[in-house]
Amino acid sequence: SNWVFTTVGPQGPYSVAVMNSTTAGNGWVIFDSDSNCNPAGVQEAWLISPPINAEDKDEVWMSFETIYASFNDSATVHVGTDLGNMGSWAKYDVFGGVTNNQYGDGSAVTSAPTNNPQQVLVNITDAAAGEAQFYFAFRFLSDLTTLDAGSLTGCAYSWQIDDIELNESSPLPPHDMRLSDYSIAPNAVYPLSQVEPIYYLGEIQNVGSTDQTNVNITMEVTAGGSPVFNTNINLGTVEPDSFAIGLLTDPFLPSSTGTYLATYNVVADSSDINTVNNTAAYSMIVNDSAFQKETEIANSPTLTGLYPQSPAEWADPSVPHQWGIGNLYYVPGGAGNYLRYVTFSIDGTAGNAGEILFITVYRWEDENGDFVMNASERDNDALVGATTYTIQGNEDPNFFVTTPFINIATGGSIELVEEGLYAVVVEHLTTVTDDSKQVVIGGSSARDYFPMVVTWFDFVQDPRWAAVVGVNDNANDGQLAGTDFETNLYSLVPVVRFSVGDELNVGTINLLDPANRTTVFPNPASDVTMLDMEFTEVMQQVEIRISDVQGRTYLAQQLENVQAQTIEFNVEHMPSGAYFFEIITEKGVRAENFIIQH
Repeated sequence: SNWVFTTVGPQGPYSVAVMNSTTAGNGWVIFDSDSNCNPAGVQEAWLISPPINAEDKDEVWMSFETIYASFNDSATVHVGTDLGNMGSWAKYDVFGGVTNNQYGDGSAVTSAPTNNPQQVLVNITDAAAGEAQFYFAFRFLSDLTTLDAGSLTGCAYSWQIDDIELNESSPLPPHDMRLSDYSIAPNAVYPLSQVEPIYYLGEIQNVGSTDQTNVNITMEVTAGGSPVFNTNINLGTVEPDSFAIGLLTDPFLPSSTGTYLATYNVVADSSDINTVNNTAAYSMIVNDSAFQKETEIANSPTLTGLYPQSPAEWADPSVPHQWGIGNLYYVPGGAGNYLRYVTFSIDGTAGNAGEILFITVYRWEDENGDFVMNASERDNDALVGATTYTIQGNEDPNFFVTTPFINIATGGSIELVEEGLYAVVVEHLTTVTDDSKQVVIGGSSARDYFPMVVTWFDFVQDPRWAAVVGVNDNANDGQLAGTDFETNLYSLVPVVRFSVGDELNVGTINLLDPANRTTVFPNPASDVTMLDMEFTEVMQQVEIRISDVQGRTYLAQQLENVQAQTIEFNVEHMPSGAYFFEIITEKGVRAENFIIQH
């Protein structure tokens, strides 16, 4: 296999995008690793230029248009003078930082590349200027030294190149600054009672050819079109082809409800040739009681479809597809506020009607500092409240479920005890092992929270996070109890919202008439406990939950057409403590207390 001329692009079974270069009409060159797949072998292909005279040149710049996709390979540019000793040539890693299944510009190969073609510019002055004869080359290599993951070599994607130019001076404009990345607020929506100072951080790049002096990142926040806050940071002089990061140390604290627009801008002494990429803006909403990471389901597939195939253990048909996914919200004023509602979005189908989702809220402390919500950090001390939702089978991705949090034993709301990070999680605890019956939760990729996480972790040194996700890779324990929840999900967040504020007006709970008899025995229980029910009439629907005093639901079961029935529950895996049965019927509810004592 070697480099070839083409007018059609990649032809292998995993072909990526065809390059749309400036002169694609008359063809281009390609190394098609995929089409020439040599599994577990080596592919090394050089495309070498004719000799070039740069004896009278003080600078030499090389540019080309390209589409490259990475998979356990490397794609590099080399410049030198001795064809007999190419190992001595200067090497330019023009796709540094690109990993498997990414295009050279960092976009995923599962969709079209962000840039087609990608423009690459390389300053080869040190290797070429002043040489009476030099060569440049493009080298594609796939062997054991280029493994990024797994063990497959000699079978990658492709590298396409066209419109190669050499220039004796930089083709870059002299003045061209760019805002390459920026931090947003930790949430898209805040309750007014829980707003916190918002910090701003921008990363800028000098993509021009000369030093830029007196470079500033500015921030202006407006509400209703009127400025309410502004600040800036001076980064001094920024050299060509370099980055600078600035934390704007003056934070903004919203003072009223409304929509706020935060706008970054990069300015310097010299007028910029392209001001479009000097600015970026995002919005943030302050309302009465809701925390949200998003404002709509947008720009993404539904989320849990990304996870059911993740653990290898799920290939075992005996292992159920359990998961938990949610968001982390920092609540600065917990005391005196109540957990009111959790709202989430799911896609329910007839196949999973009757499946029960557990909605849990934990106050998380990262006790071991590993930035993972460990199972041991989700014990009863961390649990704030829990409730359930039974899938009806007719929900669509735009269907929003809102569940109030009520302590059924007291009939009151659940009070938040103190400030901290609260994880609001939807958990699917199931025995289902069928992929076709998996439950899908709505999500959004409209906001990238990664720069925010970096800002709060590295600069503010008071971490804030986006989403958390855990997938059960063990046997069914009914709780995801042994599963760690990872905090490394930033660009996709689930639609899991959290309402805090005044105590809910829950009204009067309709209690079952005393003539309906319910009994728990043995009490205390060790391995099993029995619930005996004798109703005065047939109850069409009966839902039974075992919960602890903090509201966490451990077991749930639904029954139909019940008048007299005794049910046995296995409680040997549950810790010793105080619990109660929640018995919910169309005629009223009842709580029966019992003790587990091992």
